[in-house]
Amino acid sequence: VLTGTTGPGYNLIKNGPGNLLLGGSAASTLAGHTLTINAGTVLMSQDLNSVANLAGTGTLETSGTGVNKWFFINNPSNVVFSGTIQNFPGTTARGLGFNKTGLGTVTLNGNAAFNDTITIQQGRVNLTGSGISIVSSNGAEAASTIGTVAGTAAVLSVSNGATVTFATTTANSYGAGLTVGNTALSFGDLR
Repeated sequence: VLTGTTGPGYNLIKNGPGNLLLGGSAASTLAGHTLTINAGTVLMSQDLNSVANLAGTGTLETSGTGVNKWFFINNPSNVVFSGTIQNFPGTTARGLGFNKTGLGTVTLNGNAAFNDTITIQQGRVNLTGSGISIVSSNGAEAASTIGTVAGTAAVLSVSNGATVTFATTTANSYGAGLTVGNTALSFGDLR
């Protein structure tokens, strides 16, 4: 168990098959630094803020306690994560939300199965491969949004068998771009 806030100034590298719990009563942060999960699982008991780079082939998931958690990535350069991002197994009540800022691209090409809000403020998120199956069923949580920073492009790309379902009771907002396969869909400011 790693408690308290990590960094700024520190990268976090997880090796080996076991679990690492980011615990404590406040959000953890890796402001401007890298989270590398080479093996095993990193469990989030609170939000994980300001990660600049996500790498590896391990698993990032919410812990089995509390309510939904957010993963915040602010990447100025391109990032590829080939691991798994998911809710705590067997429950949708411990959902994981994904919030992206920064002008770089995040490509998730491993496995992703989470059910909270997806927000892309800047840059691009590529979801590629049949291991990606996201159902954004946020209920009373904030709506999923793409393009929330004025004058900045934001794109969600879904391809090669990946699926994303926005099954929510609140209005989703698409102020920028949504790409499905190789086709860019233009919504303008459709809400």
